[in-house]
Amino acid sequence: GELFEYHVTAPVTVRRGASAMAPILQARLPYRCELLFNERKLSTHPVAALRFANDTGLVLERGPVTVYEDGAYRGEAMVPFAREATGVYLAFAVELGVRVATATAHGVETIAIGIADALLHVKQATVIRTTYQVASSLAEPRTLTIEHPITASFELTATRPPDARGADVYRWDVVCPPRALTAFMVEERRHTWQAQHLLDQSYATLQGYLDGKWLDSATMARITPILEARSTMARNEQQIAVLLAEREEIYARQEQLRKTMGALGATGDEGALRARAVGQLRASEDRLDAIDAAVVALKDENARLQAAIEAGLATLRAGTLPD
Repeated sequence: GELFEYHVTAPVTVRRGASAMAPILQARLPYRCELLFNERKLSTHPVAALRFANDTGLVLERGPVTVYEDGAYRGEAMVPFAREATGVYLAFAVELGVRVATATAHGVETIAIGIADALLHVKQATVIRTTYQVASSLAEPRTLTIEHPITASFELTATRPPDARGADVYRWDVVCPPRALTAFMVEERRHTWQAQHLLDQSYATLQGYLDGKWLDSATMARITPILEARSTMARNEQQIAVLLAEREEIYARQEQLRKTMGALGATGDEGALRARAVGQLRASEDRLDAIDAAVVALKDENARLQAAIEAGLATLRAGTLPD
């Protein structure tokens, strides 16, 4: 597969003790002269290059070349190893008359929203926008070929189809007027779905979706009572926690009062203190009864609210849902 040979078609005479260069290939091939910008290879300027197909019928060995065009010296290049009928790319100079500035912006945009099974499905687009600002100080218009890396799992949007595509790059030909600034933008998007619990969303978040017209007012009207019920349940749980903490404090005070009563006599000043402690115990028992009743009422209310939430969620289905 790597073997090839050259045949010298014209006789060559080499004198003893001397050397000679034997021409083995002369061919005229169509070519394209281009300005190529690839930020990963050169960050601010394009390179001048020749691109042609090796239709000579021979293998081209790797080696240095001098490039002339219209009889004028253009630069130096290195010919890559090229089999017959393969493409050859020769970068031979840096074009300082064209300067390219690249700016990249990343963002996330909401594309669609769906609601089902107590879940809020949000389709988002991760967006990459790359802007190429091309400043030309040349006296004639030139076409600049921009090579842009292909980002895996992203698709082109809001950008015209590429003029060509390589293994890992897109290529666009951009006409640059003389002594002018030209802008070219490449937009890429990747879509993803995220599932979030509807009850974990704040009212402000859902209001933002409503303002952005991702949710309609009828759906929002059905969601609002569910969120209000969820908020009431959360407040009830906090109140239950406060009441239970108070009950534990009362138990601790009662234990202390019982110890005090055990050390007091039944008559005189000690009897008066003992009667006072009994009154405090009686009051604390009344408070405990009130706490227990309040806790039961709050738990009953939460049970009713939970049933209402589940009923509301069971019938709530809106928007675009993922496949």
